[in-house]
Amino acid sequence: METIYDRVRGSGQKRKLAAADFTVMVGNVPSSWGSARVREFFEKSFGDVVHVGLSLDYRQLIQAVNTTRTLKNRHNDLLLYLVQVLAHQEGGGGAARPERQAKADVAKVGRARAAVIKSLARLEEHDKHIKGLMRARYRCTGYAFVTFDKLMTAQAVKKAFEPKHMAGYLRILGGGLTVHPAPEPHDVIWENLQCPPREVLLRQVVSCVIMVVLCMLGTVILWSTNAFLIWDNDNDAFEWVKTTSAGSFFAYIGIWLLSVLLIVVGHLVLIIAVIVMANVLERPHTHADKEISVMLKISFFQWFNNCAQSIAFVYLATANNPQPNGEFGAGWYSSGGALIINALIGDLTIINLLIDGLKPEVLLQRYVFTRGALTQSRMNEMWVMPADITLAMRMQLTNKFLMLALQFSFAIPVLYALLAAHMWVAHWVDRWNFLHRLSPPPPTHGRLVVLMTEFFLPLSVLLHISMAPLFFWHICEVLAYIYIYLLY
Repeated sequence: METIYDRVRGSGQKRKLAAADFTVMVGNVPSSWGSARVREFFEKSFGDVVHVGLSLDYRQLIQAVNTTRTLKNRHNDLLLYLVQVLAHQEGGGGAARPERQAKADVAKVGRARAAVIKSLARLEEHDKHIKGLMRARYRCTGYAFVTFDKLMTAQAVKKAFEPKHMAGYLRILGGGLTVHPAPEPHDVIWENLQCPPREVLLRQVVSCVIMVVLCMLGTVILWSTNAFLIWDNDNDAFEWVKTTSAGSFFAYIGIWLLSVLLIVVGHLVLIIAVIVMANVLERPHTHADKEISVMLKISFFQWFNNCAQSIAFVYLATANNPQPNGEFGAGWYSSGGALIINALIGDLTIINLLIDGLKPEVLLQRYVFTRGALTQSRMNEMWVMPADITLAMRMQLTNKFLMLALQFSFAIPVLYALLAAHMWVAHWVDRWNFLHRLSPPPPTHGRLVVLMTEFFLPLSVLLHISMAPLFFWHICEVLAYIYIYLLY
């Protein structure tokens, strides 16, 4: 996989070297060390050091600078709005206007002017806050970027500090320098470097616990919704659903679309929660770490939700399976099997084609909200749509199709066709989005693809191998009962 990655990015060893190839990212740097002490440590043991950059805790300053752009854009919009109001008032000055209209125009100008004055005061106050932050003294985050004179020296440092057995990985709890290949500058989330590895790990644990709780709740809600639609109970509150769907083909299609929509909405809530946690609670140090965290969480929770709901129907009495016995019998295919098919069809159509293919948020941003921009620069800024974690979201969708389709494909061969259709459609959707509609994401290492090929693909094959004998046994058992019944 690494060889393929190198060939794609730069034809193996012939690719151009970047500054990151000569640089290492050093962690657990003592707070008493300065750049001179770090330089002395590495020059004494390895070789000449070109540059040492200590990462300081600039989180508040970076966030304040990012807020400045928002305040300036708001102030410029208010200024231009005031100019438009004044121009409109002067343009109608030659004609006689009713007194009521004249007073309304004066009041409108007064409100616009007051908004500009208030915005200017807020911007000046924010500038003072930034100047105060710039004068402050900042502590080292515990990270340093060391650039060496030779590529071989940087490689020797990486090899010397490779984690050995479990003791090397325990350095995340503190103690001892850690050395990793330096990420590209655009890949680093600089405001998050102030969080030490222990805090990042703790935040990940808390995020995972919250997501597990949400996943369990979502699974119960979605399973209950699907169970009510097909529950084998003549007195339940949803009897009208079965009566209506049995009497009309279009009503049956409507009920089926409703179940697909409920499944998709339930998973969208979970996906949004994962993204919010990644941006608010977790503090990944690089964009690549953020992508991996999002992809792993959503891939697991989406697979677990669908898999748990489908297998639960083995024990749930339905109209076609009035006496469940814990086996994947004929009655399971109309409930648990249909749920898997509905989930994948919903993702193939609603997620793949409508949400990711059409991208309504991009259309609204570009063709509705952008038209309200008052300057060309602001319009250009609103027109550009960053990719951000789009790649991770697309990869998790493929992981979901891969695991669910291969896990249940022995019993439901049509899942092979759905998997193939997703792969074909995803190819064109991704080409269109990444080449035409979205700005490129920060350059990161191909760890997402490595995880897919070295973890999710083998896991999917393992799920297929483990479930196939179970389905085969239950199918043969049913056929044996039929054969015995016909024989005797």
